[in-house]
Amino acid sequence: MLELAQAQGAEAEVFYLEQVETPVEFETNRLKALQTKALQGMALRVIHQGRSGFASTTDLSRPEQLVEAALQTITTFATALPDLPALPTAHTFPTTARLVTQGQELIANLLDFNPDFLVSATFKTHTSTRAIATTSGAP
Repeated sequence: MLELAQAQGAEAEVFYLEQVETPVEFETNRLKALQTKALQGMALRVIHQGRSGFASTTDLSRPEQLVEAALQTITTFATALPDLPALPTAHTFPTTARLVTQGQELIANLLDFNPDFLVSATFKTHTSTRAIATTSGAP
């Protein structure tokens, strides 16, 4: 993508994002749903002749269309946008299996307290991977 933008005479920054979300749902004292949802996408900021353009997509199979779309938006901004701040560091989240176990333990503890309870709870993990690359080689 960076090479495609450079071939058009533009400097560029590529932003990649991949997200995975897993909700673990309990209803009426039982595991109701466990489903993983995934999304990935890419955004491109181009700078050409002191002006910025931007486009994004979830279709990673056609990078040349993303470059063209970003170049077409250049007339939107009078000057180049400032650099973006650094991204936060990575964190470790509990596994899906651990969330299922915690939910089952929570329900068991509440039912020990009062067997007439009907417990519903939702736990959700959300992880993402982000990467940034520039034509200048800076992260």
